[in-house]
Amino acid sequence: MAVSYEWDAEIVDTAAIDPETNEPYNDVLDHLFGDIDYVLEQTPEDEGTRIDVVLVYNEGDDFDGLRDRAWAYVDDGKLPEWFEDAMGAKIRKVPQKYHNELRRALARKAAKEGA
Repeated sequence: MAVSYEWDAEIVDTAAIDPETNEPYNDVLDHLFGDIDYVLEQTPEDEGTRIDVVLVYNEGDDFDGLRDRAWAYVDDGKLPEWFEDAMGAKIRKVPQKYHNELRRALARKAAKEGA
């Protein structure tokens, strides 16, 4: 079974409000997949949206299709230790390679913005 990882900038709707809870639905409107530098460059285009940066874990192949998927959302410039499935269960550790990749990309972004 093939495993792949991909960076995603999710465009999230923060304007639509659930009338029962008075909280935003936080529906994902679109996905902007790319390398980490591209994903970190994304900014909300509209009021009422935000960008969530996430590393996506995919397991599957051309024969069986996608068998498993999990997400690790960047929070305060850091990846969590574990990927979580759609139910919020921790299912797989995030490889150190991606923690390092994010750290280096954030340093490049900070240097570029400071120049």
